[in-house]
Amino acid sequence: MMFSLRELEMSFKDSAFERMPMIERQRVLILFLLFLIIVPTFPRTLFVCSSSSTGTKILFPIADSYVDSDERDHNFGEEERLQVYYYKWLFITKQRFAYLMFNLSGIPTGINIVSADLQLFAESAQAALNIGAHYCSDDSWEETEITWDNKPSWSEEPTDIENVNASNSWFNWNIKSDVERVLQSNDTLLTFLLTPEETGDKDLTVVFYSGQVELAEYRPKLVITYNKIQPSLSLDPIGNQQQYTAFPISGGFNPAQPRIVVNLTITDPNGVTTSKVTETDAEGKFNISFEANEIGVWSVTANSEGNDFFEGATSNAIHFNVIEKENTWIDFIYEYWWIPLVAILIVIFLLIPF
Repeated sequence: MMFSLRELEMSFKDSAFERMPMIERQRVLILFLLFLIIVPTFPRTLFVCSSSSTGTKILFPIADSYVDSDERDHNFGEEERLQVYYYKWLFITKQRFAYLMFNLSGIPTGINIVSADLQLFAESAQAALNIGAHYCSDDSWEETEITWDNKPSWSEEPTDIENVNASNSWFNWNIKSDVERVLQSNDTLLTFLLTPEETGDKDLTVVFYSGQVELAEYRPKLVITYNKIQPSLSLDPIGNQQQYTAFPISGGFNPAQPRIVVNLTITDPNGVTTSKVTETDAEGKFNISFEANEIGVWSVTANSEGNDFFEGATSNAIHFNVIEKENTWIDFIYEYWWIPLVAILIVIFLLIPF
């Protein structure tokens, strides 16, 4: 809405304003006009935000077991339960630790992790027990071989501590930082162990379900939430091409997306489309061979539907010109091969007497 200076002046029938000198009034009116012009632009400039969709990946352990300080050479890898135990009385101390290993190879490096929670279902908890989740860099242990005596070492500082205080309940440990650490190191295996974080004379036990339990919904799991990557898809320029001559159509993703299906739509000068399907290589590139049969301007676009970790993407269309094929001496021979054959037959016919 536009106002004249006179209309604005009439709107300020305030005694303080009336006592202002004329030059001060003009300054106030100018500032007010600037306010009316600038403020409506704020929502368009200051509150622009972008959103990306999230995904969730649930991983189950590829190995889990617990170790017992009271049975130092015994393996519990085939048990359907994992135990975390703390006992101390005077100078006697007994403990049980639970080990779990996950395979992260299905999660691409460079992805933005929103959260990563280690989740276990407590079948029984006699009393509240503080249990710490510790990162373990040694992934060489075997589920059916690990014991108290050969257990791998671990980070002394727990990544997270959870107070397990109820039976038949799920409990979570936030291990996002260690999941990111493993992914950034291009490792594929992640080992965690659960230990009691207690002091003083106590007798506390928590029993969790292991990965061997028959009911899959109660098995331990690692729940990873992430922001899907939004890549750009582009095609490499194509110069003039000759009719009936094979040439490459290539392109790729940025950032690189390996083993992604790419659909190519190729349109000839008459508007007829041809579809081609290819897949990116380990570097996120693709390349197909194509042969154009029509003279004129062609176009090609590429698109990908994405997957669990990557948003779909569509490239800009690129255009290229197909010109008439220039004949070589090989093409000449291929086209007129019958002429020398006829000449040879005529010579034979003239030289052989009948």
